[in-house]
Amino acid sequence: MEVDHLYHLGLTKQGDNLEKDFGDVRFICTGGAAHRMYTYALMMKEELRIDGDLIDLSADGHRFSMYKVGPVIFINHGMGVPSLSILLHELFKLVAYAKCKDVVFFRLGTCGGLGKAPGTVIVSKRCVDNQCRSTFRIVKLGKEINMEATLDQELANNLINYASANHPDIPIEPGCTMTTDDFYEGQARCDGAFCDFTREQASIYLNEIAAKGVTNIEMEATCFAAMCTKARVKCAIVNVILVDRLEGDQVRVDKETYNNFQVRPFTIISNYIKSIINS
Repeated sequence: MEVDHLYHLGLTKQGDNLEKDFGDVRFICTGGAAHRMYTYALMMKEELRIDGDLIDLSADGHRFSMYKVGPVIFINHGMGVPSLSILLHELFKLVAYAKCKDVVFFRLGTCGGLGKAPGTVIVSKRCVDNQCRSTFRIVKLGKEINMEATLDQELANNLINYASANHPDIPIEPGCTMTTDDFYEGQARCDGAFCDFTREQASIYLNEIAAKGVTNIEMEATCFAAMCTKARVKCAIVNVILVDRLEGDQVRVDKETYNNFQVRPFTIISNYIKSIINS
């Protein structure tokens, strides 16, 4: 299309305008919260020694907040699959229109762990849905479609090896990440407004999925992996655990500890990106 409105990004493709503005992009970092992506972008700007103020390039869309720091984009995807899938559709179109080469996508997030200590960073080697299937389910034209949800193993291993060698103070492990449709009952929490099961039933379920190899739970991984796989772009998912779900439902770390934990995925990814840029 000569003219294409990327509605939720607040951008419009007209001729080669997006190629001029985004053609040098090599990395796209996504995460749930807008303020977290802004903070990450500020930190990356300092690390890459790039002058100038940060500008929210998606402000006109009123849905997402996007910042470009040299060859790196930081953008929030909101919570859950519906918001993420909308963002990915428009990001894939953006990088195609901009004629970006070999772009790598990252999801940097927080999650609940299963038998893992808070503060542990999980690099997903696998992801499964809420029935422990390695697929992402979507309904198209009234029919359920199962999309392959795979992750680039070489990229995941590179991240783990890089972090282990360069950030020994950050506990990091490979893992299998479960994607759910909900934060509360969908993740076997008993502290929501409603709960149709007992704590004992929730505990049994969580231990069962842990026994099947699930290490952490969030709400985006299968969609992220499946859509990136379909778009033929490399991607990685890096989450920090805020609570061991085998011990309870609520995040109980203090603010200082929380702030320290949530920056750990960025520390790993930003320095990994810098190592590639400088190589």
